[in-house]
Amino acid sequence: MKKKFKFKKSIYELVMILFLLVINSQSIGGNSLFCDWEIIDNPLEPCSQLYSVSTVSEDDVWAVGSIGRIIHWNGSSWKLVTSPANYDLFSVFMLNSNDGWAVGAGGAIIHWNGSSWEVAPYPPQLIGILRSVFMLNSSCGWAVGSDDIIYWDGSKWSLVDRIFGQLNSVFMLSSSNGWAVGLNGRILHWDGKDWKFVSSLTKHTLTSVFMVDASDGWAVGSSGVILHWDGSGWSLMESPTDSGLLSIFMVHSNSGWAVGEDIVHWDGSRWNLVEKPQLNEGSLFSVSMLNPLEGWTVGIEWKHVGNATGSCPVTLHFVSPDVVPPFIGQIDIEPENPTTEDNVTVTCLTIDYETGIKEVNLFYSVNEGNSWNKIPIEHIGDSKYNAIIPKQSGEISVQYYIESTDKEINTRMSDLRSFSIKNPPTKILPYIGFGVISAIVIILVLIKVARKRV
Repeated sequence: MKKKFKFKKSIYELVMILFLLVINSQSIGGNSLFCDWEIIDNPLEPCSQLYSVSTVSEDDVWAVGSIGRIIHWNGSSWKLVTSPANYDLFSVFMLNSNDGWAVGAGGAIIHWNGSSWEVAPYPPQLIGILRSVFMLNSSCGWAVGSDDIIYWDGSKWSLVDRIFGQLNSVFMLSSSNGWAVGLNGRILHWDGKDWKFVSSLTKHTLTSVFMVDASDGWAVGSSGVILHWDGSGWSLMESPTDSGLLSIFMVHSNSGWAVGEDIVHWDGSRWNLVEKPQLNEGSLFSVSMLNPLEGWTVGIEWKHVGNATGSCPVTLHFVSPDVVPPFIGQIDIEPENPTTEDNVTVTCLTIDYETGIKEVNLFYSVNEGNSWNKIPIEHIGDSKYNAIIPKQSGEISVQYYIESTDKEINTRMSDLRSFSIKNPPTKILPYIGFGVISAIVIILVLIKVARKRV
């Protein structure tokens, strides 16, 4: 492929990045400057409530609520789904399109098998309400609530612990690392053997916990309290609201959402109050993000129904355009000092937090940029990619750069780099060795001849 190299220093791209940073960080009159949450109609009747939502994909989202109500988003509309429960369902967790769980009042536990929801037996010792469920995989999951902590082993739910105090949320990082939070600032940690109480800096009720990784976690609760876990302890964070926060979802360490009476967003450095759509008074009970650019939150708003005021279920959809190109990080070559006998492996780090990487390409030139060769770069794991520049026949300079494109066709180009190809050092050692051996042989022959003459 022939391609004339030019740096793509897009002023438009720079302006858009700066614009987004400003939009996501500044606030006026207590509300941020943007609002990408949109009210979407749902089929539930007035006086119903929605308590929890879980996203699988852009056309596969589930929400559960009062009196066992279940609705499903198919990509274009919410549809009511037959439910085997007649108790309030407070939490839903979908592993995939064919495997999901919901729990609620009366110890209700129901399972989605890909075609229908069915009642699952609960432990006979269970005495309270289940308020949160989290599944690591199809054979490992936890649920917590009033007094009880129960565990799914792939075949049955079993009572693991009874703490005699309400827990509102559970989040598992692995089978040996999990967290639960509840009333009066209560925080528990699972170490693979026991649930143990952890020091908390608040007496406010904690309603939701979400862990990014073992050294980055968040919890929210009443009066707008926000706690952060740094791997060694929990600390209080500045909150932009004093209203209760009921649910938190972190997309990654630099992007997260929390909802309740308000909506707040984490931009990597601080929490910001976000403008809500025009709603009556009410609360958002749950938030679930598909990625940084799309997600859902559900809850209620209070409306006049006939001659009375009642709660009405609300579903809000967040969609934001992706205008930021991927990030390109460290670039390395191996070997560092290539010769004409070496293929050169180029490894780079590139990531796109919004819609993901679509393709990464390496361009290289051996004629000072007059023509360019394109090599698709292979994904080798995590955010690393590599490609091989074939060995060259003579001493030349090779120029190269990386081009990374996300799924919205935003493209970023790395800086122009180069390395020099040298001829390998002369391999004189074999000749020296051959000469030494030959000399030894000749000497031995001469000694032998001399002995015969004697």
